[in-house]
Amino acid sequence: MTLLKPADYLILVVDDLRQNLQLIGRILESKGYKTTFASNGKQALSSVQITQPDLILLDLIMPDMNGLELCEQLKQNSDYSQIPIIFLTASNDRENLVQAFKKGAVDYIIKPFKTAEVLARVENQLTLSSLHKQLHKQAETLHQANQKLQHQISERQLLEERLMTSEKRIRAIFEAIPDISIILHIENEQIGDLEVLPTYPVCSGLENMELLNQTIDRFLDPDKDREWLIIANKALTSKNTINYEYSLNINDRKK
Repeated sequence: MTLLKPADYLILVVDDLRQNLQLIGRILESKGYKTTFASNGKQALSSVQITQPDLILLDLIMPDMNGLELCEQLKQNSDYSQIPIIFLTASNDRENLVQAFKKGAVDYIIKPFKTAEVLARVENQLTLSSLHKQLHKQAETLHQANQKLQHQISERQLLEERLMTSEKRIRAIFEAIPDISIILHIENEQIGDLEVLPTYPVCSGLENMELLNQTIDRFLDPDKDREWLIIANKALTSKNTINYEYSLNINDRKK
């Protein structure tokens, strides 16, 4: 069971008899609980609005507004409906107790009050209320985390759809190019990797040749390295297109 710190809890005691208020007050305060008091339903409503107690001990039989009526009003208000209510009654009448539970009471204490019983029932309801609040907070945290995850998933799906659309458009552009297009990577005047773009000739006749991301050594004659460097430098210097015919050796086939 969760260990309570009585000083953290405020309990509202509602009873039209002063001696009952004093007795209950002494019992609760001896344990360290904070207390506030009301002698009728109207005062109790005002006190609830101002103090927001953690628990209400409510006399069942009172003039003007009895405990059942006050309990019903509190439970109909969403701001106070979660405050647990324990009824105080001198009667063990089953009908009254049934009505009390129907109105939203969580427990009852029969007069005359016994200190051990009062403290046990109070602690029990405060513990249950505390656990309920913790569960509600955890559920809210989980709900927020789930919403955030769903948002991230939706954003990722949207991004993937956009990437697929862009990829299809780019592929369509490449496939409309009638020539084989090659990207040469030149570092320190040496020809490095070779990238073959997926243009129409590649996609239509060479898709099974595993051209992409191959090194230059597989396709080009090593004796032609210098010639390729000269052509590449000439193109870079002039910033013009240079037409150059070359046969690629692919699986002993020339393209």
